[in-house]
Amino acid sequence: MGVGSAFVFVGAFTTVTHVTTAQNRGKWVGYMRGGQSLGFPAGLILGGILTDLYGYSEAFATAGAAGLFAAVVAFVVLPNVEGSASATTRLRDLPAVVRADARVLGIGATNLAVRFLYAGILLSTVVLYTNEYNIALGALASTGVSGIVMAISVLAMSVTTLVVGRLSDTLPSRTYTVIPALGLLAAGFALLAFVPASRARSSASRSWGSASGARAPH
Repeated sequence: MGVGSAFVFVGAFTTVTHVTTAQNRGKWVGYMRGGQSLGFPAGLILGGILTDLYGYSEAFATAGAAGLFAAVVAFVVLPNVEGSASATTRLRDLPAVVRADARVLGIGATNLAVRFLYAGILLSTVVLYTNEYNIALGALASTGVSGIVMAISVLAMSVTTLVVGRLSDTLPSRTYTVIPALGLLAAGFALLAFVPASRARSSASRSWGSASGARAPH
């Protein structure tokens, strides 16, 4: 699954980059990332329902069938994109590439930081955090509240990705949206550090999602 996901992500980004122009690339990357973001919670909900109704095997079989269907659609719909690079870069050549263009290191470091904070620290601590501070919402305990928090975060990410994608096409530099995105990410964690409450959790989740969405089209 990890290998398949890697192929999908790389293929999707390279295809969108190839078929778009500098004037509309941000918009279409935003559409693509927004769809990916919405697919995550939709899959969680559908997988949970199928598992409860039919079992694990049926849920995995449905996911496999959906993957095969997506492969057929991609084969029929996606354009035949051929690489235009005249030379390939080997792994041992990467340090030289980074030294030649500082932007490569900046882009890599920014994406590493966002994924480390959002997908790493947040996902691994969200349930523990709500349980530690006894945060509940009606009949929902820590696990249910964590699910709502993640849903809010992903929804904010999807909406922000669509908006920022279009906005980045109009700016002199697409990097102008990165600094506010990192600021929102920091604000979300700061809010949790000093205001451990359900309202703060909701606001923080929106900040995290907006930050990830603002960074996504780059």
